[in-house]
Amino acid sequence: MNVQANKPINMAVYIEPPYADVSNGQYVGVNIDIVKLIAQKLNRRIIFTECPFIRCMSLMRTGSVDLIVGIKKAKERAKYVSYLDEPYNVQYFPLNFYILKDSNHNIKQYDDLKHLRIGTIRGALYFERFDRDNKLLKTTVTTYEQLIKLLMKERIDTFIEREESITPWVKSDVYSQKFKKAEYQYSKAVGSYIAISQKSSLIEEISKINDIQNQLIATGAIKQIFSHWSN
Repeated sequence: MNVQANKPINMAVYIEPPYADVSNGQYVGVNIDIVKLIAQKLNRRIIFTECPFIRCMSLMRTGSVDLIVGIKKAKERAKYVSYLDEPYNVQYFPLNFYILKDSNHNIKQYDDLKHLRIGTIRGALYFERFDRDNKLLKTTVTTYEQLIKLLMKERIDTFIEREESITPWVKSDVYSQKFKKAEYQYSKAVGSYIAISQKSSLIEEISKINDIQNQLIATGAIKQIFSHWSN
């Protein structure tokens, strides 16, 4: 008898609509629905552990949670997580640098970031040159709301993020009246992966989970989930 068969999957959840959110006391979103389909195929139930992104990755490192959805591949992370073979989604939306509409800052090229106070999400990875640039003045926070508030209060000069990650956290009129995207952006496509903690017992089933994900991609089930949450 497989003692793991009925053990729940503990999913690390960082709130990022439409990928993960809370509605009427329930976790909902693209990432939630994908893991529900995987858990159904494995005949498992899911436990959700909500955490800021940096905390989620710390829990993945220790094996306190089993799985996380929606991260990019990185050598440092590969020391403690195993990625599924293929990304479940390829992210084509560019990374923008947001500034206030009445700001005097012009960001037309990468070097224009020098001497600016730049807001980032703690633990997030953006693009290699930026991530490794220790000369930039980076202010790290744990939520998108904090990024928006810091920029509104002019405690930072800009922050980096994709538009789809920011718009759920700010009213549309405020977004259009107060914010603008800098001319410089980073637009290389990035794969989004499901990863399993190497200290989790779920790692023993990674081959089966790979097969399940491949099936969900091939049948269009994941595409349907994205279509549902884009409406």
